Amino acid sequence: MKTTRLILLLPFLASAVHAAGILSVTPLNSDAFPNAPSTGTEFTGTTFLSTQAAVGNHTVQAMGHNALAYTDRTHVWAGYGSGLGQPKDAGNFPSYLNGLSYVMTMNGNRDNVIPPFSIDITTAVPGTAYLFIDNRLGDGVAQDGPNPSLVLDNAAQWIIDEGWVLVNTGAKPADYTGNNDILGIDEGNDGSINQYASIYAKPITGTQFTVRSFGEGRNMYGVAFAGVPEPSSSLLLSAVAAAALHRRRRSA
Repeated sequence: MKTTRLILLLPFLASAVHAAGILSVTPLNSDAFPNAPSTGTEFTGTTFLSTQAAVGNHTVQAMGHNALAYTDRTHVWAGYGSGLGQPKDAGNFPSYLNGLSYVMTMNGNRDNVIPPFSIDITTAVPGTAYLFIDNRLGDGVAQDGPNPSLVLDNAAQWIIDEGWVLVNTGAKPADYTGNNDILGIDEGNDGSINQYASIYAKPITGTQFTVRSFGEGRNMYGVAFAGVPEPSSSLLLSAVAAAALHRRRRSA
């Protein structure tokens, strides 16, 4: 019985370590959010009143298929389907994003360039940040990758200059011409994929990073974060695993 409890405890410990993520978000030059005290930029674990009646009072959960994308829309992040306009598919949601702490941005901030919009994000531990960019950025085409360097006033050039790199694990729909991983956007959460977002990643060696202006009237970006377990958490997982293995051997 004790062995079973230890083994059953492992997934919960691993989940807790995996979810170690975002502690705070601070937007700069944001549009005013009508439902104070929210700033319109929220993250996993916070609760706010959405501008959308269909959403209402919402507590931000971990990232996953059908995770609400924006505080002022009903759009959700989702696994892509067989093509644009086709039903979404949970089986195509990138597994490495499941369970992550993430930021809900305000879609209304997408064209805030002068003065430039930004979000300072503080995390519990170092790790990997993920950025979801609407494929239409720069050239208006959904089936190829974003073009940050084509955005007016160099508003999105920071994506390239600050070390964000496209993720490529082969997770992409058949009608996408690029090679990087794709996240679907279900606008209005009606069951079908309306747009694609390319997934970028960047290692975060400290506990703070900044995302900046988007620059166009597309869907605003999204952000998620995967924390690297602290040594104490890693040791705890190892100790529990070792204890479970030892008890299993003794009972054999």
